Formats: sequence, structure tokens, C-alpha cells
Amino acid sequence: MKKLIQTQSPARLISLGFAAVILIGSVLLILPCSVREGVELKYIDSLYTSTSAVCVTGLIAVDAGDTFTPIGQFFLALLIQIGGLGVTSIGAGVILAMGRKLDLKGRRLIREASNLDSNKGIVRFIKSVLLTTFIIEFIGAVLSFFVFIQDYPLQKAIGISLFHSVAAFNNSGFDILGNLQNLIPYQNNIMLNLVTCGLIFFGGIGFLVIREMLQYRLNFRKYSMHAKVVLSVSGVLIMAGTLLLKLTENVTWLGAFFHSVSARTAGFSTYSLGSFSVRPARTLFLKVKVLSAPVSGKHIANMARVSTVRWNLKEACGKPLVRRTEIMYKAYSSDKTAE
Repeated sequence: MKKLIQTQSPARLISLGFAAVILIGSVLLILPCSVREGVELKYIDSLYTSTSAVCVTGLIAVDAGDTFTPIGQFFLALLIQIGGLGVTSIGAGVILAMGRKLDLKGRRLIREASNLDSNKGIVRFIKSVLLTTFIIEFIGAVLSFFVFIQDYPLQKAIGISLFHSVAAFNNSGFDILGNLQNLIPYQNNIMLNLVTCGLIFFGGIGFLVIREMLQYRLNFRKYSMHAKVVLSVSGVLIMAGTLLLKLTENVTWLGAFFHSVSARTAGFSTYSLGSFSVRPARTLFLKVKVLSAPVSGKHIANMARVSTVRWNLKEACGKPLVRRTEIMYKAYSSDKTAE
């Protein structure tokens, strides 16, 4: 078995790791201790929920608040966390916590999963990722607690705050408020809206960008091209989405901003999306397609790269073949250097 694993490519091992977590999660969610008394949960629904949690899509077949017990909700939050950070990052964190060292195969897996350029500094990177995640989610949970404590008993408010912070930072869109209401009861709560938007934003731009923000602070000139592109494009699309939603739908500025940020694939909503007209629905769909970035923020950067290549192709039109090749080579070389 060990030899079989060692012969597999990093991409295949990562895929198998996610599949294993999904299957294990589906079993954990269907356990009697995970399901509320009187609620019947089919295995297909458990499997679907586990898949959605690990892949942080936010799609549900059953309401998490009404279906699962606190233990089941803990398992669900754990699946979301594993899916958001990645199986390899969690596995590496466990290995490091046990005092063991990562072998070359493990470092290669982490490099492939985290889109890193080399094996240099991988252990330090994993530690910073786990620490950053803990700090941001803890702050989000504390701030959310001040809102939920007004409507729920102490113990339940703590549980909801922790779950909400994990779900928002990992852009999963799950909630445990029950009645399939998501965050609609809090559509006018400024604090919860802004805290959720902050968690979604920082969870979506990626740890590489967060690391540069902590290192260079407001000195935007020192940021890498990747960080500049992710932050700039995200900011422009969020502002444009907010304006378009406000102009095309009867929502508050806060609601328009929240849904513009949530369209990153977070899946949270403070208004019923079914009541939206066609135009704002198209706006949200477009933002989902553009901002559907994983933790690394690669999709946003790739979108900007495609635009740059198209511009260079336009510049090259009408030039001799040698000149066209030279222009495209320079564009490619500058892009690789910037990374």
C-alpha cells in the first residue's frame, strides 16, 4: 500500500485525499450522535453535505441548523476547515504538531496544492497559514459573538459564532441558524455584515496575498504583481457589483455591498435571492464566474493574465510574424518574472 501511494503523482494524491475526507465526513454526519432526534437523514444527503462542505460550495440538501446536533455541526465545521485549508495543509500541520519532519514527498505535495514555486520555506509557510487562519477566525468569532449573544443563550451563541467565522473565512456559505433563513434576519446589522464581508474577503484573496499585506502594510509598491492584481481586481469588481446591485434592485447600500462581496462564492445572503429580478441576478452570476477563486486567488490573477495576453495579441496584429512572436515572448517573460 505504501509503495502504491509513493508511485502516485501529487495531483492524484491530493484528489484521493479529498475523496477520502468526503467519504469519512459522510459517515460522521450520519452517525446517531450527529443527527437530531426525530430527523431522518439519508446517506445520499449526508454524502452531498460532506462533499459541499469539503469543496466549500455552500450548496445544501438539508438545513444544517435543523438537521444536525452540536456534534454534527462540529463535524461539518471541521470538514469546511479541511476543505478551505486543504487536505495537505491540515496533514502537514498534524505531522508538525507531532514533532515529526516533512519528507521530500510531503513537501512536494504541499507545493503543488499551495501553488508555491519551490520547496524552500514550506514548513514556515504552513505554520504561518495555520496561525493566520486561527487568528482571523478567532477575531471573526469574537466580533460575531457580540451580535449572536443578543438572540441566543451563551453556549449556543458561542457555537454559532465559531461556526459562522469558519464558514465565512473559508467561503463556504453554510449556516446553522435554522429554517433555511441564512443571514436574512441580520440584513440590517452593520457589524455582522461587515465582519462577514471581511472574513469572506481575506479568506478569498489567499494566504500569499495576506502575507504580503502583513509584511508591507500599506506600501502597495512593494507588493508582488500577483498581490497587486488580486487586490486591485477584487476591489474594482466589489465596488462595481455594489453599484450595479443598488441601481437594479431595491436593496440598501449595505445589502448591495454584502451580496457583491458574497458573490465571491461565499454563498451567504441577507436578502432572498429568489425575489431578485433578472438584472441583479445576472450581475451576481457574472461576479461568481469572475471571483470564483480558490484560497490562492489564482482565478483572479489568471483572468487578468488573459486580458493582458489579449491586449498584446491586439498590439501584435498587423505586425510581421517575427515581431508578433517577439511581443508575445516579452509579455510572457515579464509575467513570469513578476511571479
